[in-house]
Amino acid sequence: MTKDDIIIKSPEKKDFLKMCRVLNEAEKVYKDIDPYYEKFTTKDLLEMNSKKNILIIEINKKILGLGIWSIKNKKICWISILHIKPNNQKTGLGSKLIKEIEKRAIKNECKLIMLEIFPKANWAKNFYLKNDYKILPKKEYNKKIFKNILSLKAKTTVMIKIIKKREKK
Repeated sequence: MTKDDIIIKSPEKKDFLKMCRVLNEAEKVYKDIDPYYEKFTTKDLLEMNSKKNILIIEINKKILGLGIWSIKNKKICWISILHIKPNNQKTGLGSKLIKEIEKRAIKNECKLIMLEIFPKANWAKNFYLKNDYKILPKKEYNKKIFKNILSLKAKTTVMIKIIKKREKK
């Protein structure tokens, strides 16, 4: 796999069944963590596509992962889903995908990127920490910028990254 083999792009309608398979394969680990776990359907993804942004990462026309996000309060990029097929994890694909989402968030003039993980999902926490995300303390949830986004009742861990537009030298 070379850098040139990796393509990150918006999906086409024909990609949604493959995306659904990748997502459900990657999500299997959550069955034991989330009591409300349900498999995703292509209908779910098509509905998300109408409201959110989706990128897929592929090599040799095989979809190996996807990221889904939206812009909240015009300042926050909220990542709903970021998954790489289990057999392709720890290859740098997840980091490439999240960097592309970050670039797009900067273009949208977002100030922060946020997401939720389950507290028991240590693999996810470690991935985001490796990519310079921090755990947001619950005492910060009441800040004005997070109004209508975060709830103190949430049982998840919120991770955050402050992003800045890269200045030209």
